[in-house]
Amino acid sequence: VYQFSPQIFANAYCEAWNEYLKPTDVKAKVCLLIEELNRGNCAQIFGDLFQLLDRSRKTGFSEYSIVAEEEFAKHVCSEIKDFKAYYNAIRDNSDIVGNDEKSIAEWSDNGNNKVLLSLPPNLSVVCTMNTSDQSLFPMDTAFKRRWDWEYVPIEYDNEESDFIIVVDEYHKYSWPHFLKTINEIIYDQTKSEDKQMGNFFVLGDESREVDYDQFVSKVMFFLWSEVCKDNPKARKTIFVAQE
Repeated sequence: VYQFSPQIFANAYCEAWNEYLKPTDVKAKVCLLIEELNRGNCAQIFGDLFQLLDRSRKTGFSEYSIVAEEEFAKHVCSEIKDFKAYYNAIRDNSDIVGNDEKSIAEWSDNGNNKVLLSLPPNLSVVCTMNTSDQSLFPMDTAFKRRWDWEYVPIEYDNEESDFIIVVDEYHKYSWPHFLKTINEIIYDQTKSEDKQMGNFFVLGDESREVDYDQFVSKVMFFLWSEVCKDNPKARKTIFVAQE
């Protein structure tokens, strides 16, 4: 038997709307966080919700509403505490062209199956992505322009990533110093920031140490497979044969 099971978006959506509809001047904010967005197919992740990402700069609502699928519509009706106020807020702030206003407004009275969806201004959608990772699916310009982008640089003085690389008892090295040095070499050889490693490419243990095996299997493997394998000049620069 198929049974609709609300997931993170459905829960965040209803929680944000219930907060927004409370008769108070201060509305609690809800943030939906999606990690590593570029690892998935954005068209499949968002589906029709893609249209809701067009937000009004003035009001914060979705500029265009969409009609919810039947199971999601039932969930919204069961979770939104003041459905009439919910409908009125969407009607006043989002474009509902192509929908029958009357039938939507009368949902709670006669069971009509049209329920509009629109993101309220107190619901934020924040995504992270690592440009160093090879994306499985490309993101087109139409999708990208619906977001505000913030570049997060590598912080070589970040104390939380001040790890020590432990090769053996006598050879220990600063991870931030190594990271800065190798990233300069990577950029010089590839002319690509996306190939550079970030603060937490490896993680230190409770003693803030990165052991030899972790360094070889993660850092050296990455340098060989992603930077040097197809670049003879980089191989000679980074992997120097010892006599």
